[in-house]
Amino acid sequence: MTATDSSTGSGQTPIDDAPGALATRRAAREFLAAFEPYNRIEPALLDRALAGAHLAYHPAGHTLISPDDGPPAHFSVVQQGLIGGHGADDEIVFESGPGETLLSAALRENRATRTRHVAERDSFVIDIPAAGFRLLHEQAEPFREFCRRRAGALLHQSHECWRGEAAADLQADVSLDTPLQQLIGRPPVTGEPDLSVREAVRRMHADEVGSIVVVDGNRQPTGIFTLRDLRRLVATRADGLEAPLSAVMTPNPLQLDAGESAFEATLLMVEHRIGHLVVTRGGALAGVISERDLFALRRVNLVHLSRGIDRCRTLDGLRARRREMRELIRAMLAFGASATQLTGLITRLNDAAVERAITICREAWPEPVPDFTWLSFGSEARGEQTLATDQDNGLLFEAAPGDTEAVRTRLLPLAQQINQALDQIGFDLCRGNIMAGNPALCLSRAEWQARFEGIIRSTTPAHLLDATIYLDCRALAGDVDAVERLRAMVLDRAAGNSIFRHALAHHALGNRPPLGLVRDFVTERGEEGRRLDLKKSALQPFIGATRVLALTHRVAANNTQERLAALAATKAIRRRDAQAWQEAFSFVQLLRLRHNQAQLAADEPLSNRIDPYRLSLLDQRVLKESLRQARRLQTRLKLDYP
Repeated sequence: MTATDSSTGSGQTPIDDAPGALATRRAAREFLAAFEPYNRIEPALLDRALAGAHLAYHPAGHTLISPDDGPPAHFSVVQQGLIGGHGADDEIVFESGPGETLLSAALRENRATRTRHVAERDSFVIDIPAAGFRLLHEQAEPFREFCRRRAGALLHQSHECWRGEAAADLQADVSLDTPLQQLIGRPPVTGEPDLSVREAVRRMHADEVGSIVVVDGNRQPTGIFTLRDLRRLVATRADGLEAPLSAVMTPNPLQLDAGESAFEATLLMVEHRIGHLVVTRGGALAGVISERDLFALRRVNLVHLSRGIDRCRTLDGLRARRREMRELIRAMLAFGASATQLTGLITRLNDAAVERAITICREAWPEPVPDFTWLSFGSEARGEQTLATDQDNGLLFEAAPGDTEAVRTRLLPLAQQINQALDQIGFDLCRGNIMAGNPALCLSRAEWQARFEGIIRSTTPAHLLDATIYLDCRALAGDVDAVERLRAMVLDRAAGNSIFRHALAHHALGNRPPLGLVRDFVTERGEEGRRLDLKKSALQPFIGATRVLALTHRVAANNTQERLAALAATKAIRRRDAQAWQEAFSFVQLLRLRHNQAQLAADEPLSNRIDPYRLSLLDQRVLKESLRQARRLQTRLKLDYP
């Protein structure tokens, strides 16, 4: 159609004849080249794809295409204005502005669009024929990848920008996704079990390495001996240098397959406070990865940091160690770490700091106290902590019938002391008093079980709020098995109570992603101006909906990303939907981490509130796409709980 539609006012003009900024195919290509993925496509190929393209005008309220129209004959890119996708109940499922692509999924799958595309404002779009789509899909990998993973492609572009900014400062060039086999340098230094320590040290010195791997006749690693072991040996045994390696080595050393990532190695080294990790291939020794191999930057020393936490004897020392995490996060962004990797590392280091603070307080306590288990709730229990975090904890203890109050009375003062100590090292006191020093959260195992059962039996607003706090629970120190048994009981009760799950679902659906009907962000007014709360408004819709789906399908995982993966594995949700929701959740977490880093650099208090309009145009675009994905996840929840 080249003439204006008299009934709607809409019309199409061939690109080569269009007036204004898109008067030529070259101008159209230059416009597209400012946006993902067209900025990564060869200009000549993009020109060929634009053959037969049209510039279409659609007045506000006009429907571009609907599910009844069948498979589209073209895909579109918004040049000006705003196009909304309306669902079955006329709810706006998505909104697309300048540079955003429409109808690619429908064209790729040769199906009708699932939504009615409506011009929310007077709009111009570039309609590119199906032949152009096929050309780009066949010959342009960036376009093909974009069509397969639209949200993921945008996230990748934004993440690369962040990584570039951090890397320019840190001069980092190592990715945490790098397979270990690419980091193995020289062949490992090995020795037999009966080799003397003296000879082993000679070999280590000659090769200038910090470890020797003890192997059997099939090159299977049976132990490892490091310079750290040597220092301990010299300090404790006069005849240590003549001892055989089998007597002084660390047996059954931790190991990973060469195909695993640098991140997996990092997690093991941090968790176990080791500086060397054995790498195998098919069970046989392939090499040794050291902390230095993983992090060439001297400022980034994760194992040193975790060991430093373990060695702290004072709360001031712990606070100083936690401040080092500021440099850690900045470096990890440069290494290309994902939000899951970053928050996982932060949580593990925070766990170590909390455990150490508990030990310091307990050792200084003037009298013996009963054994107890320290519980974490919320983001700490899910392994999703960022730098801006407060305390959400509780205490579980065992008590014989009739002794509960006496045990609680002995434990409460210590629990309150620990809460104050955690506040001193940087974990703010919880404003809602969700802390172990609160008598209502210092409970026996039987009381915790009764409390969880009460939450599930009743659907009062207070109990639904409690469910969002306490159902994500983890033992941080103490009897882990007892808490896992308690969690298994809770999962069974919740999965079997449809009334509770319906109420919890509707509670989760009440937290709508902060997108307005005309594409703008929905912000809240505060002392610093209008802001969007990334945790409450952008992350909680993902967390709440995923929690309900996990309970429905008896998924035991706490972590939101792991819940989505498990739901996809059991076919409760489509794998591509899970991937899109994981990527969207990851982006918001990364944005939150980056915001915290900027606040630390400016010596400002940490918060989760941002002005979204101060973000780059790309980050605004990805944030809006992420929030639309949150809407899609909530729409999926509505199918199960109408």
